Amino acid sequence: KILAIKRTACKSQGISQIQNVKFPIYFMTSDSTHDLTKNFLNRNQYFKYDYADIKLFKQHLHPCLTESDGKFIMKSASEIAMSPNGNGGIYSSLKQSGIFQDMIDRGIEYIQIFGIDNILCRIGDPLWFGHMIKTNADVSNKTCIKTEPHEKVGVMCLKNGKSAVTEYTELTKDMVELRRHNDCNKDKDTQLTHVETPIGNGIIIHSTDKYYTIEMDEMITSIKKTQCKIIKDDTTNDLLEYCYGNLAMHQFSMRFLERICNDEQGIKYPLPIHIARKKIPFYDAKETKQTIKPESNNGIKLEYFVFDTFKYSEKCTVYNINRDEEFAPVKNPNGNSSPISARIAHSNYWKQQIIKNGGTFENNDNEDNLLEVSPLFSYLPYGNKKEFKQRVNGKTFKLPIYLDL
Repeated sequence: KILAIKRTACKSQGISQIQNVKFPIYFMTSDSTHDLTKNFLNRNQYFKYDYADIKLFKQHLHPCLTESDGKFIMKSASEIAMSPNGNGGIYSSLKQSGIFQDMIDRGIEYIQIFGIDNILCRIGDPLWFGHMIKTNADVSNKTCIKTEPHEKVGVMCLKNGKSAVTEYTELTKDMVELRRHNDCNKDKDTQLTHVETPIGNGIIIHSTDKYYTIEMDEMITSIKKTQCKIIKDDTTNDLLEYCYGNLAMHQFSMRFLERICNDEQGIKYPLPIHIARKKIPFYDAKETKQTIKPESNNGIKLEYFVFDTFKYSEKCTVYNINRDEEFAPVKNPNGNSSPISARIAHSNYWKQQIIKNGGTFENNDNEDNLLEVSPLFSYLPYGNKKEFKQRVNGKTFKLPIYLDL
């Protein structure tokens, strides 16, 4: 995908050598993944990418604690159990590792942050970067409409009038099921309701109807503002009050990132610590004198969240996308959000692109008949759109198949 984006940049800017297009990639790793990631890249010769444009930096750690009394959990007789300090630890890690200075030295103006587990992520999305530049935004967050009220994703919202993401664990049953009973058809000039609901510590969480939400039209010729979308299920067509699911895909301007990263002690821009209840291996000092793997949650991990800086931005936008085109995460070994479901989502996306560009299939009656397309096509409508249409228009394909340039 990245090579395809670089080729597109060469064509649009009249650059003759792809080596002259710089697209730096920064991997935030942990103690347990750093050497594995580095060795993997070395074994594969960095996939023939410029070594200087791929950099790794480590995430910091927090101690694991017992929930009942807040004591350290011991990993061994002489070692405290530690865990990564959450994706919000990226700010201090960028600064202290020297990676942030590398970004400044390169003259980077905007960065994209995303989880590596989303196979459909649009890396270096030019339209999204264009939106950041056009709107002069500090922050932009990609979202999609939740599939159902209890989907386990955070929601984009306002807290005390400030941009925020609230995790699903912090929302009550009544809040996630709350619906607007107005007719929200965007073709009608309808006044939307607005709800304020108190959650922990007297914080007021607001719904998204005051939010600046954008979506791409089908022809990608403009960006249009819409107040809401209808979410449909078996019971009602009313819109969920908290409907914009957070996807862990964010963009930041460097001017904003500079303010956050330079505040290393969190004096001006403090981040709250979130608690994650987990199964944490512990050293049994009383009986077995061994490290035990518990069968249920026995402790807490302390984490920062990357989106907790949104409230410090002067302008934050929500970039609402089509889930089927950009979101297929791998979080579970089986079932939903698994490697199998991600492969199917990736296959279905490209099947639709082939059909839209004049191609057909002999046997497209089963999702298990997979299609894989060379990432050098990038993702449509960007990348090698003309070459892709020439490759598939008027042709019939038999699945499974790998489609190359």
